[in-house]
Amino acid sequence: MKYIDWFVQSYESGFGQGPGHESHGGSTYCALAALTLMDQMHNVLTRKQMASLKRWCLLKQSDGFQGRPNKDTDTCYSFWVGGALKLINAYNLVNIESNERFVLETQDLITGGLAKYPDSIPGKYF
Repeated sequence: MKYIDWFVQSYESGFGQGPGHESHGGSTYCALAALTLMDQMHNVLTRKQMASLKRWCLLKQSDGFQGRPNKDTDTCYSFWVGGALKLINAYNLVNIESNERFVLETQDLITGGLAKYPDSIPGKYF
């Protein structure tokens, strides 16, 4: 198996944690980052695949980003999905103000840190 065989888009156009698995924001970022580091993005993904991937990522934004369809927005996906869009040169299509507002709503102004969701307490890993 060649390394290129490992990069299989899901039926949703993102990347899951394995062939046939549901697309996930973190897995999509990791797949795109690996392809970028190997300078293989445009050798592996066709224009059509890139367009559908861009659409999948952009549809993950409501205010912040969600990692999978029908899940709540979560601060970590502002990084994962936002980073994926940056890697495919599509970050300019993000509603940056909305995402920034979402992330800032999750910060704790007294102790610092970012929570997973607005009106929740930052964990020790955020």
